[in-house]
Amino acid sequence: MHRLNPLCSFAKVMARRGQDGFWPYLDEAMQSAAAIDEPEWLVLAGLARAEGHWLEGRMAAAISELDRVRDVAPAVSPVQRGWVALWSRRLTGATAAIDLEPFAFQIAGNGAYAAELWDRLGYRYEAALALFDTREEALLRESLARLSDLGAEAAARLVHQTMRDLGMRSIPAGARTATRTHPRGLTAREQEILQLLTSGQSNDEISANLFISVRTVEHHVSAILGKLGVTTRKSAAQEARRLDLHRPRIGVGGHEI
Repeated sequence: MHRLNPLCSFAKVMARRGQDGFWPYLDEAMQSAAAIDEPEWLVLAGLARAEGHWLEGRMAAAISELDRVRDVAPAVSPVQRGWVALWSRRLTGATAAIDLEPFAFQIAGNGAYAAELWDRLGYRYEAALALFDTREEALLRESLARLSDLGAEAAARLVHQTMRDLGMRSIPAGARTATRTHPRGLTAREQEILQLLTSGQSNDEISANLFISVRTVEHHVSAILGKLGVTTRKSAAQEARRLDLHRPRIGVGGHEI
């Protein structure tokens, strides 16, 4: 594996978490890609840099990086072209015909279904961004919760700002404190789902109550079982009652978590 791949991956994780110091890695990645002069590596480094600028709110710089990438995109694999098309839509609104899932659905504007497909592939961050791209209030809230759960603070701030720009009320910043103070490390969303699960609600009922997809509920239930150290919903409900987690918890400052 070329050094470019871990360089870009490491830098993107830092950027998504809102950590400083990732640009030297992305600079090195682009210098290496330019020296190799292989389209696949240029796309990899260029898209990582475009995302870095986007996360910091520098749209002009992000689009400039994207333009460089689009120049070499015809020479790369279909998957790489999918990533280029996806970021083109996200940054400029331009659409391209891509016959590859989940890219095709997301580019066509069906972000909710694209998120389910990303979830199946294990791409949780991309699933959250697919929901963000919809600009629908319920899905933006779910995107924000997911990004916060992942620790993707920079991306979460973009969702906060977008919701404010659209006149929506977003979740207060710092909501992830709940995860750190919860006795079993459950996030605020997982605790909410645990309460509904303990009351006997099915995944379909939880989905309807929280305005999230059944696939997302399944993902959260799986995480809850793991954190509680159990294998069934019944055991999770029993453990919740034993630990007194079946009622809303009051967190720091008196906020429900």
